[in-house]
Amino acid sequence: MEILVADIGGTNARLAIASADKNQSIGLAWERHYSVADFDGFDQCLTEYRGSLTGKLPASALFAVAAPTEQDEIAFTNSPWRFSKSAIEREFSFQHVGCINDFEAVAHAAAMASSDQLQPILKPLERPQKDQDSGVTAVLGPGTGLGVSYIVRNRAGYHIQKTEAAHIGFSPSDEVEDLLHIHLRRKFGRVSAERLTSGNGLNQIYSFLAERITGQHQDISDQDVWNKCLSYENDLAVEAMNRYCRIFGAVAGDLALAQGASRVILAGGITKKLSTFLRDGNFQSGFIEKGRFKNMMQNMQLEVLAVEQPGLNGAALRFFSDEDLIRTT
Repeated sequence: MEILVADIGGTNARLAIASADKNQSIGLAWERHYSVADFDGFDQCLTEYRGSLTGKLPASALFAVAAPTEQDEIAFTNSPWRFSKSAIEREFSFQHVGCINDFEAVAHAAAMASSDQLQPILKPLERPQKDQDSGVTAVLGPGTGLGVSYIVRNRAGYHIQKTEAAHIGFSPSDEVEDLLHIHLRRKFGRVSAERLTSGNGLNQIYSFLAERITGQHQDISDQDVWNKCLSYENDLAVEAMNRYCRIFGAVAGDLALAQGASRVILAGGITKKLSTFLRDGNFQSGFIEKGRFKNMMQNMQLEVLAVEQPGLNGAALRFFSDEDLIRTT
């Protein structure tokens, strides 16, 4: 049996035909990547994808989307795309179209990842006392926005809890971040955690620091800022990247505390770019420095997910593990 899966964020749309064997091992074929900016809507993107196939689209589709999924109308948080699930069903002759949160899909991939697909960043000072078949794992990662979900395990299996936790308020941790918070509040009103940990967040930090030094606003693209900071081009780039990593670590630690997690898994394309930076003192100090809970944070498992295309694989895992979804096809 085959289904169409998609992983649609604010910048990129990835599509593939997925299948599963009797051991729930996922196979992806006809994988294609598209830029959201190249299309007025998802229907145009899906039309182009259909044209790239030698055969027909499968009867069912499950889309992992960076948007709320409760209603028929899907409106993306960080892009102008909108579509109706029922309209897509009719236009492309699907028997069933479903949508799940994009980081719900990533969490399914994380839940089924093997030990060699989880790269440790912070090893607990003490051997974990909790049963690894139970407890809460926070799964998060920056992209165009910030995705957050949780894996809740028990002996019967696991449950994924999707969230909009990226939109909690940003909490400054020192005087520089106090000033950064004031600066961003003047620009945007409320300042969320996503505002500073998403792909654009590094630009917000870099521009703020540059303006403090020069007294002038710098208009620079997100891509240029990332290139400067990833290469540590100058002192400003170093300071901006260090600050970004510290804030990202602090947010990750706060989200772990809020949900009683004993483990945190970082995922996504930006996380992959940051792999070397996440192991330095800035991310880890932001993650660990939680006052009276510092010792608990030092004993938390912190890992990076190294699964290729976790959104596509996770959407497929979600579909093939749900007998109700399979029966609708």
